[in-house]
This record gives sequence, structure tokens and C-alpha cells, in this order.
Amino acid sequence: MKRFSSHRTVVVIVLMISLSSILTIALYFHSEDNSEPIVAEFPLPAHVNVLKKPTVSAALTALFAMEVANNKVNVNDQTLASFWFEHPFDDGLHKYHAIFIKNQMVDSETHDIYGSHADAPVISAVVYRLTGAQWVLVSKQKNIGSFGSWGDTPTIKRVNFLPLAKGNMALLLDISYSGQGYTNSGKTIFAYHEDAWAQLGYLQTDGDNSGVCDDETEEEDELLSACWLFKGKITLAEPIDNDDYPDVIVKRTGTMSDENGQIIPVKNSRYAFNGEEYLEISEMDD
Repeated sequence: MKRFSSHRTVVVIVLMISLSSILTIALYFHSEDNSEPIVAEFPLPAHVNVLKKPTVSAALTALFAMEVANNKVNVNDQTLASFWFEHPFDDGLHKYHAIFIKNQMVDSETHDIYGSHADAPVISAVVYRLTGAQWVLVSKQKNIGSFGSWGDTPTIKRVNFLPLAKGNMALLLDISYSGQGYTNSGKTIFAYHEDAWAQLGYLQTDGDNSGVCDDETEEEDELLSACWLFKGKITLAEPIDNDDYPDVIVKRTGTMSDENGQIIPVKNSRYAFNGEEYLEISEMDD
């Protein structure tokens, strides 16, 4: 009986290890499918993938100091706080799990969400750090900044990472604006440094004039111009002059219009941190 019990224990342990490996592989590739890092991605250790992650209700409870049982709560008669997205990240020093909350303005009588183009939800975040085999609450912020339009935030289909420096990781979120036939697309920077988030501006990567152009018309049209379109990728500048906030380069391919309306090859752009946000400081040739 003792030999049978020992053999069974070994079999069970082997099965548990195999199952854990399978789960780890499955969860790792699921994460890869939904995240396309620009510079680097830092997958969590194998045992963390099967660790019970923090819940949204617990994050809301910690953020607003009130008991919350699900993924949203009326903070007051004019604010609805609800889950936006969550994602693990690594700043080179520690591993974290962040839960982002959107705070939407609502009518105090009808409880309808205000939805004009200028209505952008205020973003909150709760962050947990991996300590041993537990997620420990390390920061909570009610107002990082505003993000979105028409009363809501965009759906986050992927999260890009930009490690600015050790201990300073930036999440880059897609954002796009269209108006009067022109479209500008790029990334909004949310950086986590010294246990706090900061919204550090916007990097334009893509653009086009598809709504006001026509390359195929045979008759001259004063309302339409030649078409241009460009796309770009984000990378850190070399050499790095600012240890915590290095310059960022957007390398672009395609065409653009100059001040005379002529179509020319697009230029790259360099962005520098001014103490509050990243701003474009120069255009560069390849």
C-alpha cells in the first residue's frame, strides 16, 4: 500500500506540473495575441500566469473606499466609475498588474451618460506589485487625466510598451482623430514612475488626407488635392540624454504635403520631454 501511495503521489505531481506548463503556455500566447510591443515585452514568470489576479471590484473598493461588488459603481449622482482595461507590465525593477477605470459624467436626474464630442472620461488606475507569490496594492490614483471622446473611452485592442528607463515604463495607447477630411493617428503615453501614473502627451505616427483627395480625377477640382499617407513606428533616441525620459523618435514612411500643397516624402520626428509632457522638437530626414 505504501509503494502504491508513493507512486500515485509522483504521478499526481507530474500531472500537476504538466498542467501548469500547459496553462502557462496557453496564457502566454493569449497575452502575445493581444499585445504588440514596440520595444520589448516582459512576460510574467511561469507561476504568476496561474496566480489569481486582482479583481476589478477589489480595485474599485480600494480606489473609492466603498464596498463594490462588481465592475462598476456610481461614485456620486454625477459620476459612473467602471472597468476600462487591465494589463500586466514590468518596469525593469518589479512586475505589476494595472487596472484602469473610466469615470463618466452622468445626468443626476436621468442617469444618462453625457456624450458630446468634448466629453472625455477621467481615467483612474489601481496598481498591484508582485511580492513573493502575492499581488500587493501599491498605488491608486483617481485622476491621471482625460482620455476619449463622445463620453467614453476607446476599446483597447492592444497595449504597446515603451521602457523609457529602468523603473519608468510607458504604456502607449492607440488614439485617432478625424476632421475635415484629414486623419491623424498615434499613441498617447501613460508612464508609470515612482508608483504613480502620468499622462505624458501624444506621439503622431500615422496621417492621411483621404477625405479631401483624389488621384484619379481627370478634371481639376479646387476642393480636392493629391493624396498623401504616412505610417510610423516609435523608438527611443540614441544617445540617451535624459536618463528617466529619453527623447523619442517616430520613424515614418510614406508621403505628406508641404506648405505649398506639394506631395513630398514624409519626415521623421523627434519628441523631447519638457518636464510635463513629450513635445515634437524637430523633423528629421532618414
